[in-house]
Amino acid sequence: MTTQPTQTNMSNSSSIGNGSTANNITCAQESPNSTAIFALVKGHTINIFMFIILSVMALFCVLIYIERSLYFTRKPMNRSLRVAKLVITGCPAVIASGATIAMWVPRATVFTEFLSSVYFGVCIYLFVELTIVYMGGTSSMLSKLENESFRTSTGPCCCCCLCLPTVEFNRINIRILRQIVMYILCVRLIILFIGNVFVIDGLIIPGKLNVASLGSWVMMMPSLLTLFAVWPVSMLYSHVRVQLAHTHILPKFIINQAVLIITTLQSSCFNFAVLFGGIKCDEILPARNKGLILHQHLMILEMFMLALVTRFYYSKAISETTTEDDACKVITPSQQMEKMDV
Repeated sequence: MTTQPTQTNMSNSSSIGNGSTANNITCAQESPNSTAIFALVKGHTINIFMFIILSVMALFCVLIYIERSLYFTRKPMNRSLRVAKLVITGCPAVIASGATIAMWVPRATVFTEFLSSVYFGVCIYLFVELTIVYMGGTSSMLSKLENESFRTSTGPCCCCCLCLPTVEFNRINIRILRQIVMYILCVRLIILFIGNVFVIDGLIIPGKLNVASLGSWVMMMPSLLTLFAVWPVSMLYSHVRVQLAHTHILPKFIINQAVLIITTLQSSCFNFAVLFGGIKCDEILPARNKGLILHQHLMILEMFMLALVTRFYYSKAISETTTEDDACKVITPSQQMEKMDV
């Protein structure tokens, strides 16, 4: 059983951001509870300042999302557009809130990461729907892009496969793109759930994985599936980005990709730093938990900046040039020509 550190040891421990530890310090073997984190924060002025500032940033992300949500619900717009914007603009707030909870309660990291991953998966799918809505719906998009084809050799996983064929732009292929994104995200959700069950049960120890173990592949599969889910999104975006330049689709796509990089690549970088000894443990925090807290600190700051950028571009007024299918219209023709948010 791991003994609780004394006050003397706690005062001699390094701050969270310091990777060096004294030779006489025994590394903690289990994730600390919230009481140990509060004690660690109270023991260092830098930690007090850092935890409070980051918590306030996460709170501002939530307040920004609430303010935009109230605006979107009152603004006359298509229902599909409203739902997509309400969900997508909430991505920074949800991820920042989950990171804040995990920062204060490290043992809740499994649940917060699972919820954040599920929410981001929904955002990936809704970005496809948002792109189709901006084109005026499926029928309008097909009429504008008839007799055209789109490349399948796009990022993030097939940008170097120049031998891949082009695909005709028709209703069947659009449906296939939607289904690929949806099915991959569903499989990713199942694997995430199974991996979290294994972690909670102790069958998988994230900080002690190797290439030959089954646990490493279970933990790596969600990230790989996320890349494959973004692949159809990139195919669709690369074909319609010129037609949708007036809707600021480029910065919106960059925001989507930035969240992908932060939640997958950045997390993997910290995991590798832990595995190769770049982040050291102390008597309160195991190396993996210290790496997670550093990742969460950086992620909250990044989500705060993304929340501001998201609010700007998803609220920027332009001349409305696209309409929805007749079954989805909720605004009058005169309103369609007015300035509205996209």
